[in-house]
Amino acid sequence: MEFNFKQNKGDYILSFTAVVQSLLVVFQQCLISVLHMPEESTTIYRVYMSALPVIISLYYILRRKGILLVITYTTVIAVLFLHRSLFPKNEPYIIQSSTRFLLPILLPVFLSVISIRKFDIFINTLYYVSWFTFGLTLVYVVSLLTGNVVFDTYNMRFSYGLLIPTLSLYNKKNKLSLIAAFLLLLIIVAVGSRGPVLLIVLYLIYDITANNRKFLFPLLILGIVLYLSIPLFINFLEHVGVMSRTLSLLQSGEINNVSGRDYYYQLTIHQLMEYPSFGLGLFGDRVYLNGAYCHNFLLELAIDFGIPIAFIICLCLLIWVIIRYYHFEPSKRPILMLFVVVAFKLLASGSYLEDYDLALLIGLLYRGDKDWF
Repeated sequence: MEFNFKQNKGDYILSFTAVVQSLLVVFQQCLISVLHMPEESTTIYRVYMSALPVIISLYYILRRKGILLVITYTTVIAVLFLHRSLFPKNEPYIIQSSTRFLLPILLPVFLSVISIRKFDIFINTLYYVSWFTFGLTLVYVVSLLTGNVVFDTYNMRFSYGLLIPTLSLYNKKNKLSLIAAFLLLLIIVAVGSRGPVLLIVLYLIYDITANNRKFLFPLLILGIVLYLSIPLFINFLEHVGVMSRTLSLLQSGEINNVSGRDYYYQLTIHQLMEYPSFGLGLFGDRVYLNGAYCHNFLLELAIDFGIPIAFIICLCLLIWVIIRYYHFEPSKRPILMLFVVVAFKLLASGSYLEDYDLALLIGLLYRGDKDWF
């Protein structure tokens, strides 16, 4: 389904604001790895490129959801000030993170999603942005193969930046997009972390069992062929100077290794057990982990609000996902599940107060798949 851009300019701008972060993550990694720019400098570029669509989107958000925008920002800022007062040790992290991520990126992503009038425009924009991301990824890969990229270890940010584009291209299910999705998966395996690979496999399992059972046998055959081809793929990667961490862990049988996260978990749980009822406030894990986050959504919620409130939030979110899933049209459910699966990354990586994935999912849950005018 195609839509006239001029008549639906607001929806396209809002959709672009909601989904552009994956593209910007890959763009930033290209600046660092291909152009060899300092990470601090590339962060400034990413901030500016995030701010521009947000500023333009605010016009449409104010027109369509102005009251909700005021309520959202007022509530969030009030909670931040409350936690700043109750937990003074958290103040530096509250100020730094909320002004860099929560207020200027996460809330606009949420508000942009719920302000879109035509859901299909959101899906189309996601698909187009995924192709742009694929193009940037090819630039990265060509630079890697020609020796312009110095590859020392795996690139977790880059691989997570490719997660949503890979699933979006797969979801389109035409020949060209499936080939592109498969190539992105190979790139993630080669230079990225295992987290995105596992999430892609999880989504494939959902999609095949729920929507495309006829593809189960061909995919099993493909999976077996790929598994048997691992030594050849490793030899090729070593020839171009790349050591795949994911394949190394798979070969050594350590694919379930938590990579040091157990240290964060133990420290966080120890602190949580001292204040189980009310937690340590927003960004409380940063105080006891020297600025790091605890790498687990459930633990982070518990440390921020206490175990009882965290349990209620998780239960309500689970129920909300289930209810919304059956309210979505069957043809639109894969899009919802795409972002549900992507949000699972927060169980082992990232922070819900800094990553845009949960904000996107909550926006979809809030608005549903219905068009409104």
